[in-house]
Amino acid sequence: MMVRIVAIIFVSFIISMTNLGSPVIGQVAFEEDEAETISPGAVDKEELADLKDHPLDLNTVSFDQLLKLPVIDSRLARAVILYRQQKGFTEVEELKNVPGMSDEIFEGIAPYIKVKPIRVPVALQGDFRWRMKMAKPDSEAYLNADPKFQNPPYVYNRTRLKYGNHYEAGWVLRHGGAQSNSGSEPAISFHNLWKYYLTKYWLVMRDVYSFDKIVIGNYKLQYNQGLIFYYPLATELVRPIKIKAKGVAEDRGTAPNVCFRGLAVNKRIKQFDLDFFYSNKKLDASLNPDGTVKQSLIAIRANMGYITSDKELERNDKLTEELIGGRIAYNFLRDSQIGFMGYQSKYSPSINPSEEKGYYLFRGERNRVFGFDFNTWYKKLNLYAEYAKCIGYGEAWLVQPMLKLSNFTLWAIIYKYDPDYYNEHSSATTIVGRKDEDWNENGVFLGGKYEDREREVQIYFRPVGHPWREDNLMPTKDKEFWFNIKQRLSRKVELYFRQWNHWYDKKIENRDLYQSWKKTRVQVTWNPDGKVRLRVRWDGRKNSIYELKQVDRGHLIFGDLKYNATRKLKLEGRLIFFEGEPGVAMSEIEFLWPMGLTPFHWWTYGKGVRYYLMVTQEITKNTRLWIKYENTRYYNDYGISRPENKEELDKIIRSRRHVFRLQWDVKW
Repeated sequence: MMVRIVAIIFVSFIISMTNLGSPVIGQVAFEEDEAETISPGAVDKEELADLKDHPLDLNTVSFDQLLKLPVIDSRLARAVILYRQQKGFTEVEELKNVPGMSDEIFEGIAPYIKVKPIRVPVALQGDFRWRMKMAKPDSEAYLNADPKFQNPPYVYNRTRLKYGNHYEAGWVLRHGGAQSNSGSEPAISFHNLWKYYLTKYWLVMRDVYSFDKIVIGNYKLQYNQGLIFYYPLATELVRPIKIKAKGVAEDRGTAPNVCFRGLAVNKRIKQFDLDFFYSNKKLDASLNPDGTVKQSLIAIRANMGYITSDKELERNDKLTEELIGGRIAYNFLRDSQIGFMGYQSKYSPSINPSEEKGYYLFRGERNRVFGFDFNTWYKKLNLYAEYAKCIGYGEAWLVQPMLKLSNFTLWAIIYKYDPDYYNEHSSATTIVGRKDEDWNENGVFLGGKYEDREREVQIYFRPVGHPWREDNLMPTKDKEFWFNIKQRLSRKVELYFRQWNHWYDKKIENRDLYQSWKKTRVQVTWNPDGKVRLRVRWDGRKNSIYELKQVDRGHLIFGDLKYNATRKLKLEGRLIFFEGEPGVAMSEIEFLWPMGLTPFHWWTYGKGVRYYLMVTQEITKNTRLWIKYENTRYYNDYGISRPENKEELDKIIRSRRHVFRLQWDVKW
């Protein structure tokens, strides 16, 4: 009851202040450079691709839309809005007159902006995306599997409708091939469409009803460095040094058990940013015999919500989370900000995983988290910090200075995360490659980056400690070292080298098991004329447990060819050879779908060859077709027991997998 009273007072305060003036300049963030390397910040590449086709009008663009542009921070976005209010724009070049706008920033955002001096009638715009995936059942590799549960067809649709710069509505439909033990699936009906296939939906209103932003439906939250609210982008393979906090935003993803569904509002009043959010969301979960939830919140968030068996159908929407919270941030001086936020979650039924699932797991029916964050700039020095506390349990905090000097960027992060800081709506900077959860680490992260027109060099070192292990309450220690260099050898040739070492001390039965994981990458890219790009990469990996004298190795090599046949037709192919001993998983990065999802492909304990072919055809100015065919052949699989029958053995060790993907995009 007290939380609801505070929420009502909070909203009333927002409404009562709606006619006050515009806010002042706020915090600064950086953008990412490359998907698979450490970088100052992150950017949504799919949104940038949309903006290239539909540039933003400087005379109508909103504050939130400006933050989607590369290298634009909140301070500069406020300066652009202020310049427009005072003078307006008649051409794009006038953007250079905005205080804080450099030539480098202008060149980075120029492809995504335009100026319409004469106001035109508001037009309805939108886009339609349809995806399909079909995979050949691979039951010969898993002799005891039921073929009807393998590789079900996948269909995806995302539709968005935009009315000017003020209104946007959209939805995501996803059918993962729901099937039951009888071979049936939920029939296509309005009820099943709403319950099983409608993954996300949203209505966004900007600069209406005296609010800067209102989101109804599915939304996500992202503040400061994510200790309270943050969910990584699909393209965020390595976490940026400093994330770009976007506040309230619509959730267009496909993972059903993450983020929120309800109402979120944002209002800027002079020097204050005020947010309020409420969510009531159904989650998939398995239940104990007494009716409580037997899964941990960690496992529930990781569930992708596919319904491919009766068991998955049974746990659909078995858990309800009701969340209410808010945030207030004060912008002071020219580029500084301090914020306070908190929330309360109620779970029905109660969360009660068994002790075997982990010692430090949330158990109960209510969780409350609050905290504050701070961000300021002094010339080239950026200092920011964040603190979060789970009421009745642990806490998490970090402090980070970042210094930019000419071509150099230097940073140091000091952080401490208690294992009983329970907050599954967050994500934190942690040592890369660790198997434990975010909230179980104390450490220091030291690094630097140098970049000019010919080269880019990054280096960091991170020593950390873990208070516990999921399977062992004894502490562990890790150290990690990263070095990479990207060197342009000529106008057409670029060399990339990376060394990534991870040392790990794990205490078992009063013994120290000292392990090391070492990854090396060498890559050469040749781009002779802009139409053809050839890339060759070698990846090597070595895993060692010194006390046991155990060493496992793996390697991967591929050739990648891209060819822009015409302005509208693009072709791409890749051939990969891989081999990994038991205990070694080799991987490569590729786009499962264009622009958006960029995952790892893993081959564990195996040897084989893989290739794929992709075609991108621009049919009209606003219509694009993308096709991909994948073929993978495994020559062995150490993880499957060998039968005595020679024919069955050949089926196992010479298994194949074929996957066909298609994506069709239409914009208007």
